[in-house]
Amino acid sequence: MDKERMITIIDPDGKESTVEYVTEFELDGNNYLVYNKGEETEEEIDCYIVKLVEEKGEYIIEDIEDDKEYAKVTQKLDELIAMEVEE
Repeated sequence: MDKERMITIIDPDGKESTVEYVTEFELDGNNYLVYNKGEETEEEIDCYIVKLVEEKGEYIIEDIEDDKEYAKVTQKLDELIAMEVEE
């Protein structure tokens, strides 16, 4: 993991975790964060996508529970990755 990209997140249960920031993006007026927990193998890195919700001037993370929203978010992430690869 790249120590410069490390951030601390607090999950909805109040548990703090230090994770590696991958990217964030906006879709349909919502903000999403992509991160990994350092769980990687030679072939792949497991990434997690959560919704960022502003509450009292701070961002909190929420799981994406709606299947349609999750499908749209992963499609957008795939598009962002494809654009990055093309550059």
